[in-house]
Amino acid sequence: MKPLPSRFVRWLKETCNDHQVPIIADEIQSGMGRTGSFLASTAMGLNPDYVCLGKALGGGLAKIGALLIRRNQFLDDFAIEHTSTFSEDESSCLIALKGLEILRKDKLIERCAAAGDRLIAKLRALQSHYPEVVQEIRGRGLMIGMQLHDQSNSPSNIFRMLSEQGHFGYMAAAYFLNRCRIRILPTLSSSLTLRIEPSAYLSKPDISDFIRSTEQFCEAVVKLDLRHLTHFENSAHSQKIIDYRGKHRIRRMPPTSEKRVAFVGNFIESEHARKFDASLGAFRPEELERHMASLSHFIEPAIYDQINVVSRLGDVVHLSFIGLNLTTRQIVAAMQSRKTRWILDKLNASSSLAAKAGCTVLGLGGHTSIVSANGVRLRPQQIALTSGNALTVGMALVALRTAAAEKGIDLSESRLAVLGANGNIGRTCASILAPEVRELVLIGRKIQTARFQSLVHELKSRTSGTNVHGTDNLEHLSDCSLIVAASSSPDPLILPRHLGNHPLIICDIATPGDVDPSVSRERPAAFVVRGAEVRAPMDDNFAIGGIPTKKGQMFPCMAETLLLGLEGIYSGSCGRISVQNVNLMLKLAEKHAFTLAPIETPSGSNE
Repeated sequence: MKPLPSRFVRWLKETCNDHQVPIIADEIQSGMGRTGSFLASTAMGLNPDYVCLGKALGGGLAKIGALLIRRNQFLDDFAIEHTSTFSEDESSCLIALKGLEILRKDKLIERCAAAGDRLIAKLRALQSHYPEVVQEIRGRGLMIGMQLHDQSNSPSNIFRMLSEQGHFGYMAAAYFLNRCRIRILPTLSSSLTLRIEPSAYLSKPDISDFIRSTEQFCEAVVKLDLRHLTHFENSAHSQKIIDYRGKHRIRRMPPTSEKRVAFVGNFIESEHARKFDASLGAFRPEELERHMASLSHFIEPAIYDQINVVSRLGDVVHLSFIGLNLTTRQIVAAMQSRKTRWILDKLNASSSLAAKAGCTVLGLGGHTSIVSANGVRLRPQQIALTSGNALTVGMALVALRTAAAEKGIDLSESRLAVLGANGNIGRTCASILAPEVRELVLIGRKIQTARFQSLVHELKSRTSGTNVHGTDNLEHLSDCSLIVAASSSPDPLILPRHLGNHPLIICDIATPGDVDPSVSRERPAAFVVRGAEVRAPMDDNFAIGGIPTKKGQMFPCMAETLLLGLEGIYSGSCGRISVQNVNLMLKLAEKHAFTLAPIETPSGSNE
């Protein structure tokens, strides 16, 4: 409830009186004593000509409404002509009369006034301690509005996202209901205003419990403890609030250039959400998976980190990272069930969000490229798309050749396997590397498809000096000294038993990785290159929350997005990758000093 200002009330009375305009008071919610007087309008100084009553008139049992009309405004014909579908309802009228009797007998109007005064005073005292959480306490009697502060500038990515999308008040309501057993809801007109409308029989202990719960909520918001606010398996008194202030890594830079691009990505694994928002680190793995799954359908894409990226030439491009509250596993499950429309809708919404922010290019990261068929299934408006696959292939080739040279492995005498050869990246890597190796093993999941067989036939006919064959059996990896892993599996595919004990190089560019962590322990001769990451030029602190790269590094698909922005190119590597585009992206990367990051392996001393 927001009481009308006294000046407005005076103006309204004078204006309506001068022009003989009747005043109608809608007291369906505020009437019947809730505000500490029988009618809220009369307590504010109005003398309405028409009064609408309902809701509490039926005692909480019957559906009944009433219209009170001042005698000098009443037309006698109205009594004859008025009709209603639910008129002549004696039982509801009897309940209404009984309700009015209880109202008088139990002095409910006085109760509402007294309890409301106590509750509002305590809430305002609480507001003074937590002004960053509670913006305003307003109302009369037991019709109170608690307006929460907008959290769009919160250090917490989750709080920021919930607030920007109008969900923060609903999160608060869920907290009060599930953790405190108190039922309140936001108003329809303002999602940050919580309606506090308790019973007229509210006791002093009830008020104390509510204030204690509200104080706990405010403390958790101030300390950015998302787990306390959203995880309801434990009681409120058994979970200590943890202070996460100062633990959030976030960079939001205003643009210093007209060149602007955006990059949309999902969480490669649910645990990477901890890099996105520090308070998520308190969730156990299974809790985190459930938490993210519960939000994924209704949370829309939002812009989080914003960074100015400077090239070696001094050119600047502004990057906006658009995050999707989705994991790779969720996207793969949607693809397997052929229910991807909701994900594509979010990607189309991401392109609109990027265009609204003035971006000219939107890069697709993680599985957003795979689910959209490398951008082909999307319908962007006023913005270019890129899968980033051209530079991903280019950097993978650079990493593989660099590692082979360091380990003394001759490509021309090597047996190379490409895992995920059916995919866009794997297919292109195989096509480029086929003439450089002695034998090429193409490994795919569906090798009988026309697409896979045409690739085998094409490479056989084009590379007469290379033995090319296809298989779906990972055991063929055992004799390979070079492996490019580029599948779209959400789980690791390459295990120690698939590999020999001889020196070999695996360039794992899949996200999540195709190589199981046990490979580094059980196959020490295997040199695993993870991701073929790109070093950011001029910024050793470059980082995006939720993306598991080292400081100063990024995935090649993001680097390609930035290069397109720097160069003013509005066509990226959507759809099938061309060798020409791979070479172009490598030249642009060299021009702007987007170089291959140091090659590392979990088992190596250079970790």
